[in-house]
Amino acid sequence: MGGLPAELQPVLQKIDETPLTLHEAAKNGDLKAVQEFLEKKKPLDPQDHKGITPLGYAIGANRIAVAKLLLDSRANPFSVDSTGNSGLHYASGYGRKELVEYLLKVGASVQQPNSQGQTPLAVATMNKQEAVIQILTSHGAQR
Repeated sequence: MGGLPAELQPVLQKIDETPLTLHEAAKNGDLKAVQEFLEKKKPLDPQDHKGITPLGYAIGANRIAVAKLLLDSRANPFSVDSTGNSGLHYASGYGRKELVEYLLKVGASVQQPNSQGQTPLAVATMNKQEAVIQILTSHGAQR
């Protein structure tokens, strides 16, 4: 680490190992880092430049434990990105059955449309996610 005092090297290594944002921690599935953010009472639903929240990243990366922790800590299941996609849209499109069920359990809406008017069911249908389609329709999603 070129020219730095030896006592600073462990500090720099620790910085390199620590996610810089809650978004990164969620996407990487770093449960410990997410818990540290939560302990500091940081906002749960900050949006990045695309409007994606940490919950959206956790769902997209299939980080089930992180997504559940965020939801259990009161992350907003209705938050949408810049194209109107909610966490349920992401989970439905990617075929994340366990997350679809958990999002529905915490109150996510099966009828919430995105900016193109697509519901989570429409997104699941476009992506041929048959198991998710069954879950959504069993929770009242309309074709």
